[in-house]
Amino acid sequence: MKLSSIKCFIFIGMLLAMAGSMNAGVKEDADSLYGAYCNALQSEMGKDYEFSLLNDCCRQTINLIKSPGIAVDDYIAAKERLRELHPQLQIGGVYFSQHNNHVLGVSLLEQYISIPKLEAFKNELFSLPEHYPSLLYYVASNKFNSQDFEQAITFLKEYLETHELKNER
Repeated sequence: MKLSSIKCFIFIGMLLAMAGSMNAGVKEDADSLYGAYCNALQSEMGKDYEFSLLNDCCRQTINLIKSPGIAVDDYIAAKERLRELHPQLQIGGVYFSQHNNHVLGVSLLEQYISIPKLEAFKNELFSLPEHYPSLLYYVASNKFNSQDFEQAITFLKEYLETHELKNER
Protein backbone atom coordinates (compact mmCIF):
# COMPACT_ATOMS: atom_id res chain seq x y z
CA MET A 1 0.00 0.00 0.00
CA LYS A 2 1.31 3.45 -0.87
CA LEU A 3 2.10 6.00 1.81
CA SER A 4 -0.57 8.39 0.45
CA SER A 5 -3.25 5.68 0.78
CA ILE A 6 -2.23 5.01 4.38
CA LYS A 7 -2.41 8.74 5.16
CA CYS A 8 -5.87 8.86 3.58
CA PHE A 9 -7.10 5.95 5.74
CA ILE A 10 -5.65 7.53 8.87
CA PHE A 11 -7.30 10.86 8.03
CA ILE A 12 -10.69 9.21 7.43
CA GLY A 13 -10.36 7.29 10.71
CA MET A 14 -9.58 10.52 12.56
CA LEU A 15 -12.62 12.25 11.02
CA LEU A 16 -14.89 9.37 12.03
CA ALA A 17 -13.54 9.39 15.57
CA MET A 18 -14.05 13.16 15.81
CA ALA A 19 -17.63 12.87 14.53
CA GLY A 20 -18.35 10.17 17.11
CA SER A 21 -17.01 12.28 19.96
CA MET A 22 -18.96 15.36 18.76
CA ASN A 23 -22.14 13.25 18.64
CA ALA A 24 -21.48 12.10 22.21
CA GLY A 25 -21.33 15.72 23.39
CA VAL A 26 -24.51 16.63 21.54
CA LYS A 27 -26.25 13.55 22.96
CA GLU A 28 -25.12 14.36 26.50
CA ASP A 29 -26.39 17.94 26.14
CA ALA A 30 -29.72 16.80 24.68
CA ASP A 31 -30.18 14.20 27.43
CA SER A 32 -29.23 16.66 30.16
CA LEU A 33 -31.65 19.30 28.85
CA TYR A 34 -34.42 16.73 28.54
CA GLY A 35 -33.85 15.66 32.14
CA ALA A 36 -33.91 19.28 33.28
CA TYR A 37 -37.12 19.88 31.32
CA CYS A 38 -38.80 16.82 32.88
CA ASN A 39 -37.69 17.97 36.35
CA ALA A 40 -39.03 21.47 35.67
CA LEU A 41 -42.44 19.99 34.87
CA GLN A 42 -42.50 18.49 38.37
CA SER A 43 -41.33 21.66 40.09
CA GLU A 44 -42.87 25.05 40.79
CA MET A 45 -40.39 26.94 38.60
CA GLY A 46 -43.07 28.32 36.27
CA LYS A 47 -43.97 28.18 32.61
CA ASP A 48 -41.23 30.58 31.48
CA TYR A 49 -38.55 28.27 32.84
CA GLU A 50 -40.24 25.09 31.55
CA PHE A 51 -40.71 26.39 28.03
CA SER A 52 -37.19 27.88 27.90
CA LEU A 53 -35.80 24.43 28.75
CA LEU A 54 -38.12 22.87 26.17
CA ASN A 55 -36.74 25.26 23.56
CA ASP A 56 -33.13 24.34 24.35
CA CYS A 57 -33.90 20.62 24.67
CA CYS A 58 -35.63 20.40 21.29
CA ARG A 59 -32.98 22.48 19.55
CA GLN A 60 -30.25 20.17 20.86
CA THR A 61 -32.26 17.04 20.02
CA ILE A 62 -32.74 18.32 16.47
CA ASN A 63 -28.96 18.84 16.28
CA LEU A 64 -28.48 15.28 17.51
CA ILE A 65 -30.85 13.75 14.99
CA LYS A 66 -29.06 15.62 12.18
CA SER A 67 -25.61 14.51 13.38
CA PRO A 68 -23.67 12.40 10.89
CA GLY A 69 -22.85 8.95 12.19
CA ILE A 70 -25.41 9.00 14.99
CA ALA A 71 -25.91 5.57 16.56
CA VAL A 72 -29.16 3.85 15.60
CA ASP A 73 -30.40 3.65 19.21
CA ASP A 74 -29.68 7.34 19.76
CA TYR A 75 -31.45 8.22 16.50
CA ILE A 76 -34.57 6.25 17.48
CA ALA A 77 -34.58 7.77 20.98
CA ALA A 78 -34.18 11.29 19.56
CA LYS A 79 -37.08 10.73 17.15
CA GLU A 80 -39.29 9.49 19.98
CA ARG A 81 -38.34 12.48 22.12
CA LEU A 82 -39.14 14.96 19.34
CA ARG A 83 -42.44 13.22 18.62
CA GLU A 84 -43.31 13.43 22.34
CA LEU A 85 -42.31 17.08 22.74
CA HIS A 86 -43.68 18.37 19.42
CA PRO A 87 -47.14 19.41 20.75
CA GLN A 88 -45.52 21.22 23.69
CA LEU A 89 -43.58 23.44 21.29
CA GLN A 90 -46.83 24.88 19.97
CA ILE A 91 -48.18 25.42 23.48
CA GLY A 92 -44.95 27.14 24.52
CA GLY A 93 -44.84 29.26 21.38
CA VAL A 94 -48.38 30.50 21.93
CA TYR A 95 -47.65 31.06 25.64
CA PHE A 96 -44.66 33.30 24.90
CA SER A 97 -46.56 35.07 22.13
CA GLN A 98 -49.33 35.94 24.60
CA HIS A 99 -46.72 37.15 27.11
CA ASN A 100 -44.94 39.37 24.57
CA ASN A 101 -41.74 37.33 24.46
CA HIS A 102 -41.68 37.03 20.70
CA VAL A 103 -38.08 35.80 20.50
CA LEU A 104 -38.85 32.62 22.47
CA GLY A 105 -42.33 32.34 20.95
CA VAL A 106 -40.89 32.35 17.45
CA SER A 107 -38.08 29.97 18.40
CA LEU A 108 -40.50 27.39 19.79
CA LEU A 109 -42.92 27.71 16.87
CA GLU A 110 -40.09 27.56 14.36
CA GLN A 111 -39.10 24.19 15.82
CA TYR A 112 -42.75 23.11 15.93
CA ILE A 113 -43.02 23.85 12.21
CA SER A 114 -39.65 22.34 11.26
CA ILE A 115 -39.79 19.00 13.08
CA PRO A 116 -42.32 17.34 10.73
CA LYS A 117 -40.10 18.42 7.81
CA LEU A 118 -36.96 16.75 9.14
CA GLU A 119 -35.58 13.91 7.05
CA ALA A 120 -36.14 11.60 10.04
CA PHE A 121 -39.90 12.14 9.76
CA LYS A 122 -40.28 12.24 5.97
CA ASN A 123 -42.59 9.19 5.93
CA GLU A 124 -44.68 10.22 8.95
CA LEU A 125 -47.72 12.40 9.30
CA PHE A 126 -48.11 14.93 12.08
CA SER A 127 -51.49 16.24 13.10
CA LEU A 128 -51.44 20.00 12.71
CA PRO A 129 -53.96 22.31 14.36
CA GLU A 130 -56.62 24.22 12.51
CA HIS A 131 -54.82 27.46 13.33
CA TYR A 132 -51.53 26.25 11.78
CA PRO A 133 -51.68 29.03 9.13
CA SER A 134 -51.83 31.61 11.93
CA LEU A 135 -48.70 30.12 13.48
CA LEU A 136 -46.91 30.37 10.14
CA TYR A 137 -47.99 33.97 9.72
CA TYR A 138 -46.87 34.85 13.26
CA VAL A 139 -43.40 33.41 12.64
CA ALA A 140 -43.16 35.03 9.20
CA SER A 141 -44.15 38.47 10.48
CA ASN A 142 -41.73 38.27 13.41
CA LYS A 143 -38.92 37.16 11.11
CA PHE A 144 -39.73 40.14 8.88
CA ASN A 145 -39.77 42.54 11.85
CA SER A 146 -36.36 41.25 12.96
CA GLN A 147 -35.13 41.79 9.38
CA ASP A 148 -34.54 38.09 8.75
CA PHE A 149 -36.11 38.45 5.33
CA GLU A 150 -34.99 35.11 3.91
CA GLN A 151 -36.70 33.20 6.72
CA ALA A 152 -39.70 35.53 6.58
CA ILE A 153 -40.17 34.66 2.91
CA THR A 154 -39.87 30.93 3.62
CA PHE A 155 -42.59 31.01 6.29
CA LEU A 156 -44.78 33.39 4.29
CA LYS A 157 -44.62 31.07 1.26
CA GLU A 158 -45.72 28.15 3.41
CA TYR A 159 -48.48 30.31 4.86
CA LEU A 160 -49.71 31.13 1.36
CA GLU A 161 -49.61 27.44 0.43
CA THR A 162 -52.12 26.75 3.22
CA HIS A 163 -54.69 28.75 1.23
CA GLU A 164 -55.45 30.84 4.32
CA LEU A 165 -55.95 34.01 2.36
CA LYS A 166 -58.81 35.62 4.28
CA ASN A 167 -56.57 38.60 5.12
CA GLU A 168 -55.60 39.17 1.51
CA ARG A 169 -57.09 42.29 -0.06
